[in-house]
Amino acid sequence: MAAVAAVGVGATQVMGADGEEISIIISEINAEDEYIVLKNDGDSNVDIGGYTLAFEYSNKQYNQRRKLPEGTTIPADETLTVATGAKEVSGAVVVERPYEGEVLNNEREDVIALLDTDGNVVATSEETPEETTTTEETTTEESGNDDSEDTTSDETTTDGSDDGDSNGGSSDDSSEETESTGSEESSSESDSEDDC
Repeated sequence: MAAVAAVGVGATQVMGADGEEISIIISEINAEDEYIVLKNDGDSNVDIGGYTLAFEYSNKQYNQRRKLPEGTTIPADETLTVATGAKEVSGAVVVERPYEGEVLNNEREDVIALLDTDGNVVATSEETPEETTTTEETTTEESGNDDSEDTTSDETTTDGSDDGDSNGGSSDDSSEETESTGSEESSSESDSEDDC
């Protein structure tokens, strides 16, 4: 059984039977000629026989899943072309129970996933946006006294999110404000606490 952890854009690292990390990505989708290319970024051969390709992974209305033939292996740092069966593709491995008609969408990109024998996602064609956290600190002093206001806010945003939502879809906004009481003693206590 393989352990799975997401690592970035369409890539996932899988622990092989010998405990070595295995990294497979979907490096190409050719909808016109009905094939995809899997790349093994690891240092050892990977047996993906019995794994499943889900050609409409993000669309639960369609069950377009096909298994890869037993013994299908991707050599270390090499690629493997996998055809849907709808068209002849020279040198490609063809999925079990090949399709007779077109599967890959020529008008919009399908989300394709490679699933291991337990159904865990090994690789996906969908770009996984990376989260970034930014911290902004500002100090504002009012004229005529020593009162100041320190504001620190952390915002987690998802790069590439263009949905118009100010929270970026999956953002986590938090802010913390500390105000001094106006006396010089309180102001200096507040300043020393902020330095910690």
